[in-house]
Amino acid sequence: MEHNRSKADRTAYIPFGTSIRICQGHRMGRMATWTAATRIVNTFRFQTEDDQPLPEREMFGLTLTPKPYSLLITRRTDITGW
Repeated sequence: MEHNRSKADRTAYIPFGTSIRICQGHRMGRMATWTAATRIVNTFRFQTEDDQPLPEREMFGLTLTPKPYSLLITRRTDITGW
């Protein structure tokens, strides 16, 4: 694959950079994000109100948007050691 630097979008957001200018802490940042996300998912239970399934259809507009729904977030009591 051939890269053409003259056609690269200079305004594109790349959070940790690329190539030789990559952020030295990018692995640490990604690991911390992953750890926080898994801790939240393991600590809390996410369910819709009345245990209804999530809406399967999207609303069409400029972009696809899921239909509105409400979540009930409760702390898990079935896990130990937290």
